[in-house]
Amino acid sequence: TLLRLGKKGFQPSHVNSLGELLKAHKTVRVKCNDASADLAAMAEAMMAPKEEEEEPLGVVLRVKGREAMVARRRVVEEMGAKA
Repeated sequence: TLLRLGKKGFQPSHVNSLGELLKAHKTVRVKCNDASADLAAMAEAMMAPKEEEEEPLGVVLRVKGREAMVARRRVVEEMGAKA
């Protein structure tokens, strides 16, 4: 599953979209069209908890070039339990 960010970077609506995608899928790729953007910082900001939430939206698994891979927090915890 892919979430594309435009040249303006991430907007509040992207956080809502990412939340919905993570409910439906274990992992989501986030791709930024702006090559000069700091995708690692954007991905971390998207995962940060909202004020009313206790937990982060998910976890950033990796950032490579203009793509980041994010996952539900529970998926990462399950992977750690299997190792």
